Amino acid sequence: MGTFGPVIRSLTSNERMDYKVNPRAHQAFLEHGLHRTELGTGVLILVSLLEHRIAVLTDHPMLDQVPQHTWDDMVDVIRNGFKKGNPVESLCYAIKTCGAVLADAFPAKNGEANPNELSNELIQDI
Repeated sequence: MGTFGPVIRSLTSNERMDYKVNPRAHQAFLEHGLHRTELGTGVLILVSLLEHRIAVLTDHPMLDQVPQHTWDDMVDVIRNGFKKGNPVESLCYAIKTCGAVLADAFPAKNGEANPNELSNELIQDI
């Protein structure tokens, strides 16, 4: 006689999960004014715990300045952090990396620091 255990199958496809999270990420980007920076340097890191998805969205000027693999790598770092049980550290690393990427892509002019146009507060939507 064999052993019996739970058989778990997802009823929702990966495509359906993406379909739910991507519009929400775009909506959050707009709702929180991340598209309103002078140089177009808004970045959103969205972690959807329900759907097990991570989205990194950037404003349009960033698309020309920063290669897509930079953001894909950031998603991988966050995903691995969640898998290994250290989500806070991985998110902090991703945020710090965003700062470095922005400083490289949009350096301060005339020796002045770029202004901080967006809140640094964590936004938690339930």
